[in-house]
Amino acid sequence: MKRILSLFSVLFLVTLVTFIMTNLAPSDSAEMYYVSKGITPSEEVLNETRHEMGLDKNIVVRYVDWLNDFVHGDLGYSYHYGQDVNQQMLSKLPNTLKLAMFSFVVVLAFSIPLGIYSATHRHSLINSILKNISFLGLSLPNFWLALLLILLFSVKIQLFPVISGSSLKGLVLPVCCLSFPLICSYTRMIQNAILEQLYYWTQSKRNETIRNFIKACFISCFYDTFFFIRSFYWTFTWWNGNY
Repeated sequence: MKRILSLFSVLFLVTLVTFIMTNLAPSDSAEMYYVSKGITPSEEVLNETRHEMGLDKNIVVRYVDWLNDFVHGDLGYSYHYGQDVNQQMLSKLPNTLKLAMFSFVVVLAFSIPLGIYSATHRHSLINSILKNISFLGLSLPNFWLALLLILLFSVKIQLFPVISGSSLKGLVLPVCCLSFPLICSYTRMIQNAILEQLYYWTQSKRNETIRNFIKACFISCFYDTFFFIRSFYWTFTWWNGNY
């Protein structure tokens, strides 16, 4: 429950800061709308467009109106694409869900066994290599990793398409780009969760059976891993920008 409340608090602050920063920009949204279409509007037309967009209202009133519409499921109208934002999101939703599902499976398939291995072989050479790779994966920006993957596997080797499309082959690079930093993160989380359970078991092994210990380890692993859903918003943003 605390994590859910924290998530909503972060989302609220992100929308508030984004809204304020957008309105502090010196450009006029109404004027930019016509300029992008190669039209030079008159001042009367600009005023009508500002009124239509709600730009003539106070910034606080505009944010409250936007937040009220957002809570009721109305995300507004995209003047750039010429359609409702809800319709645009629904058109991208199948590809978004497909990418999220494949990425989720890949993260589970790699992070759980690697996390268990790292916890049970803490002083091994392989664990040291995995630790360095994890630090590297957490340090690399996703957009930079995506560019490297495209440059290497799409431009140089030409093994995968530059434009992902909806084919399974086109999903390989996006899934790798999304999964790699998450695997690095959740491998460390799962390792720490297992080590905590190991410590708890050794401290109270008289009252704790091996079966309960294994059960507690896997519950902790899955609990941490299923917070992969926190990356869903980033997944949609990335996919939406590439389709």
